[in-house]
Amino acid sequence: MTEQEVAMEEVIDEVSKDAMESFKDERLASCFMDNPGLAGPALWALREAEAMLADHPSSAHVFATASIEVAIKGILLKPMIHGFVHSEPAAALLAEAVLRQLGIERFKALLFSILAERGGINLVKHTRPGAATTLWNEITQLQKERNVIVHRAQPAEAARAEARAEAAIGVARDLLQAVFPQFVARWSRRSPRPRHHRPL
Repeated sequence: MTEQEVAMEEVIDEVSKDAMESFKDERLASCFMDNPGLAGPALWALREAEAMLADHPSSAHVFATASIEVAIKGILLKPMIHGFVHSEPAAALLAEAVLRQLGIERFKALLFSILAERGGINLVKHTRPGAATTLWNEITQLQKERNVIVHRAQPAEAARAEARAEAAIGVARDLLQAVFPQFVARWSRRSPRPRHHRPL
């Protein structure tokens, strides 16, 4: 186990002890209300992917997967973690670890349980229309394929590259246009401080 993983295990042990009991709805709601532009970077990356799809599918795949990751970290994981970790650095660290799947299945299960119970989103079971597997399984596979493109400079053959880029864009659209707006609206309404929130 690396030093990073050891440190992460220590953080997870600390926050997991009473995460469900210490979860505060107002903290999560305040995170959305204090940051009305959370979706901006993910939307930009998605638009770039859509623009590159026809001529540069591998690049589109990379940008769409970036959109997915930024969206999950910025719109879903960090705000949710803020519900029981009142620390921006800690929330960012945990969100990054969950997305990169750094051997923290125990904490991921805890977080997903809170998401399902308190946020109304079941990432373990959610499947986008027309997909053959769950959204989380799709994301995991898209990350692996993106890594091959970026770190090995090995794009897929043309037809598959376009198909996988379309899948990545489809996942990003599902997150940004279906899953997250419902999640944000649910929690924005719970904020004790009325404030305008820009739609996704």
